[in-house]
Amino acid sequence: MFDVGPDDSEELWHAIAAAVLDAPVSTVRERAPHGVVCGVAVELTINDRSSLVATAWHYAEVGSPPRLVTAYPTP
Repeated sequence: MFDVGPDDSEELWHAIAAAVLDAPVSTVRERAPHGVVCGVAVELTINDRSSLVATAWHYAEVGSPPRLVTAYPTP
């Protein structure tokens, strides 16, 4: 989708992390007792290619930092 390779993982991560800061949460799923998963859709542009990317973030417990579970670009 974005024409990235293994050496571009840092660039991809930084693009996702920056975009998600201002994006609204679209879904919240309670996974008791395993925390909460939040869905966030972001628009990413990498290597002159843009796509909407659905991301899922896991919060293991109250106050814990989010962990990126998955990210799926939409062609």
